Amino acid sequence: MYVLSRFQVTCALAIALYSLQPSKSLKSFSIKQPQSNSLFIDLDVDTVVQNIRRDGFCANISLPEQSVTNILESIKDVNCLSDHDGPRNLQTGFSLEASDRFRNKSSRSRYDNAFQSCPTVQSILHDPKLLKIAADYLQVMPICMGARLWWSHADAPPYDLKRAGQVFHYDIDDYIGLRFFFYLTDVDGGDGSHVVVRGSHKYKRFSDRIATTRFRTDEDLIDFYGSEAIVDLLGPSGFGFAEDPCIFHKGTAPQQTDRLILLIRYSMNDFGNRN
Repeated sequence: MYVLSRFQVTCALAIALYSLQPSKSLKSFSIKQPQSNSLFIDLDVDTVVQNIRRDGFCANISLPEQSVTNILESIKDVNCLSDHDGPRNLQTGFSLEASDRFRNKSSRSRYDNAFQSCPTVQSILHDPKLLKIAADYLQVMPICMGARLWWSHADAPPYDLKRAGQVFHYDIDDYIGLRFFFYLTDVDGGDGSHVVVRGSHKYKRFSDRIATTRFRTDEDLIDFYGSEAIVDLLGPSGFGFAEDPCIFHKGTAPQQTDRLILLIRYSMNDFGNRN
């Protein structure tokens, strides 16, 4: 799957075959809540889906301020783990006020699955508009693969940029997938923004599809797509966006303040990786 899903033809064929299965078909998929119950009151589902199909992402899918407050309040006493480059045995309560003591240990810290019990996180995972967007984009019954929540620390020690996702790359979650990201801290220039290459979910060089590495330099992508295709996603706490994981994207290292981001994933298949 991870090789075949690099090519649009095989992805389209997989979607067509999956849609014929009663258990996967949208005909058997129903959203229990009306869209009027969505947290995203002014969000137009069709516009979001069209933008993702065209550009590979859609911005300005923002959480209400109260939802952000609820999540921040709920994680004050939730365990946080050092991620990627930190000591694996570091497992301790991580409060917003105590974040300084993590900066000299790792570049990122992630919350364990306990944070998903937060009612607000659950309401996002099962939001009727997000589910509708996922269903329309995937064209088969969407499977929610859970959520991730992590800090990227400013003034972090030297670390592997690739492992931290801070070099342009694309991801293969399935034959097709969809992600929603939400900043839970303000993100301006230098605060750890997420960067995407517009249109690169569809348009890739053949060499990009068959290469053993999915990582590319800024210069390489600018030469091929043009600087105008590079989009730096900035916004206040609550700012969100949808993204096809096959788009070239990267995170940037925060320079001034730590960044907290929430990720929600939808896929065609359940591969059991829900964190």
